[in-house]
Amino acid sequence: MREMKRLFGKRLILPLVAICSVLLPLNATQAAFIPITYNFTGLVSDVSDPLSPPISSVGQQVHGSFTVNFNPAATGGTYHGVVAGFSINFNGTSYSATIPPTPGLINVVQLHNAGGNGADSFKLVTSTIGTAINGFDPQSFSLELKGKNMLETDNLQPPNLGVALSKASWRLNFENGDEDMARIKGGFSHLTAVPLPAAVLLFGAGLISLVGLGAGGLRNLRTSKV
Repeated sequence: MREMKRLFGKRLILPLVAICSVLLPLNATQAAFIPITYNFTGLVSDVSDPLSPPISSVGQQVHGSFTVNFNPAATGGTYHGVVAGFSINFNGTSYSATIPPTPGLINVVQLHNAGGNGADSFKLVTSTIGTAINGFDPQSFSLELKGKNMLETDNLQPPNLGVALSKASWRLNFENGDEDMARIKGGFSHLTAVPLPAAVLLFGAGLISLVGLGAGGLRNLRTSKV
């Protein structure tokens, strides 16, 4: 009996601490960044001539995703360095673009009640890399969402995608060595959010600790009886 108390006393301390940390309210530092990944599908609405082909048809389907590190405590309306990931792929082609390892232009702009008419605006811009198309390299990806009651303030917060949007568009910009510009434009068919809040990560860590250390305790208990 003393052996069981000794083993379980030591083995269950860390799992219990991990689980208790989930139940306690998160402090300001823990809750600072909430990564949310948005998956989207859409259609091409306009293509510059130098990019056709392979992006040759209006109505061509696209799909992709982008990730933003939201911080509701951040204020100012313009936020740099908060886009953590991006990718876009064009159906029917092998062409795709993504965020570079060390991105340059990368920010989110949020405007609440812009113009005083209750309309909110969410704009994202990030630099991109990908295979050149006819001498034109992808330079940046941008999107813009507009809708009433989409934001509560200008703080860095996830936009409410449940409201009716008056605008939902994206643009992939290209440039060649002569600084000539080209672009692909389109809209969204679907845009969904996949949140990964810190509480979920802590809860997973607590469960892993509980299962792993608990199993180790049981193994030691069996060994002690041999």
